[in-house]
Amino acid sequence: MSVDRLLRIKYKKPINIVIVVIVIFIIVTLLLNKKIYDVYNTYGVISNNNLIVNIPINYSDTIVNGTKIKIENDYYDLNIISISNLLVGEGINYQEVRLKIDDEYQENMILKITIYYNKEKVLKKLMKLI
Repeated sequence: MSVDRLLRIKYKKPINIVIVVIVIFIIVTLLLNKKIYDVYNTYGVISNNNLIVNIPINYSDTIVNGTKIKIENDYYDLNIISISNLLVGEGINYQEVRLKIDDEYQENMILKITIYYNKEKVLKKLMKLI
């Protein structure tokens, strides 16, 4: 190869790398700004068209700060009717919480429920971990 030929080599712009970096930046930004809930899974029982849930004292703030509840595959707003005083059972301190549910379920039916609480951005949750 001659010097003239080496000088005439065309320079390729790295446009593909720039596009990939921009796309990755956009995806990361969207994911970090997404808001997510903390989740508490438990069981409850239906009594007099109310859902009764026993929540350990460690998670007592979850029910007070909760916004949604999921029963099986249906989502409901969290409507607290009453919260009992501190109860003790088998070495665990808990409170009995009565929740109002719009749908009709059979009496004494045990349901798996999920309580969604503490809605925050992913970035804020990651900063708490660090």
